[in-house]
Amino acid sequence: MFAVNWKNDDEIVKLLDWALVHEPDRHDVYHFALLTGFWAGEIQSMTPAAFDWQAKTITVHSKDTRNHDRVDTVPMHADLRVTLTKRCAGKASDQPIFNLPDRTATVLQRDCTAAKIDAQT
Repeated sequence: MFAVNWKNDDEIVKLLDWALVHEPDRHDVYHFALLTGFWAGEIQSMTPAAFDWQAKTITVHSKDTRNHDRVDTVPMHADLRVTLTKRCAGKASDQPIFNLPDRTATVLQRDCTAAKIDAQT
């Protein structure tokens, strides 16, 4: 997930509400990050193949701190299913479903400022 020092849940809701209106693609990224705990690189690697709709799980391939391959499977939060279904529609199984901006922390900080949130990234 993106590292932010949230003061309370209201700030998270405020960011999501702002992003839904002003930056819908980033809203989906923020919502996904908050409900999975995944980091930006893990989110960027998400493809339709990462989702097991029957088992309702998400599998992420990443590297651990020693650069070893790592595979984690987490439950798919019910609130993500509609968004993920839409984002996967028409995509090849290996095509990314999220397009994160360069310098995600900077963009997140800007979005927090625009949403009138004093968050430190």
